[in-house]
Amino acid sequence: MRLLRPIYDAIDGRQYKNAIKLCNQKKICDIDLVQVLQAHCLERTGKVDDALRIVRRVQLKKPTDENLLHTMQLVFKLCGVPDEMLSTYEHAAVAHPTNKDMHCQLFFGYTRSLSLAKQQQLAFKMYKTFHSLEYVGWACLSMLLQVTVEKSLPVKMLHLADKMLIKALRDHPADSNGELGLLLVQLLQAQDKPHEAMAAFHEFIRQESECGGDAAKPRALEGQGVPDDEIELGPMQAIDRKVLEASLAADIQDWHTAAAAYTDLLTTFHAADDWAFWVGLIDATFHVGTAAAHAHLRHTIDTLQQQHGDKLR
Repeated sequence: MRLLRPIYDAIDGRQYKNAIKLCNQKKICDIDLVQVLQAHCLERTGKVDDALRIVRRVQLKKPTDENLLHTMQLVFKLCGVPDEMLSTYEHAAVAHPTNKDMHCQLFFGYTRSLSLAKQQQLAFKMYKTFHSLEYVGWACLSMLLQVTVEKSLPVKMLHLADKMLIKALRDHPADSNGELGLLLVQLLQAQDKPHEAMAAFHEFIRQESECGGDAAKPRALEGQGVPDDEIELGPMQAIDRKVLEASLAADIQDWHTAAAAYTDLLTTFHAADDWAFWVGLIDATFHVGTAAAHAHLRHTIDTLQQQHGDKLR
């Protein structure tokens, strides 16, 4: 690494021509990583064909070094052919079956290339190897996309997905989060199972008060520039949970629950300017059809008009 430091310094300083000269030094020019760094510099100077020729030659050796793989991946990406890296990560994942990062990189490559069946198979394999709940979610989401977007799987396959996800959520309750609960609800909705979706909502989509300590990097930091992969997934945001509850209640025609949820959204969550919530509340109220329900709607309207004035007229 000491011999490579000047190359990295030149690249960091965007001195790509100088970096290429350093890569051609006799002592280090035959090192695979040096050759890939040279390919990176060639791409940065507009010589894409030369860069690809070098990195493809290194690829034939079926490398498995993580640093080398990350650099190769960058070169292929910048050259506009990121899918060419897939075969290398496939070999590396087989060569290092317990290396989580290599498997994750391969999975991300499959997602970028929209290889839904392959990412599903890999995610199940990762769950069996690493026993992490999120990998079951990856697999089940891949199946959902194959059914609803790609249309390559029959809807009946989602029954297998929801059963596996339910079992995994119950086996790993401490690792459960709002995304996985929502995924389960979506799997059930795609199968036209509204009552099961509501049951899953109550069992797996917990309120924030029901969960443990605060996350070090909660969801609220998403709007402050914290990268997505650093956000610690936790319970669904309270307002999102309430919106989902209202929608699911309407799906099963539980109009009392739907009306109560929409009322909470308009009042407790200060979303009185959201027209969709008003439509939901009015629709639920008329389905209930009682004098008490209509009186409650009138009271909600009057109260919010007093609070917000002409904004609600």
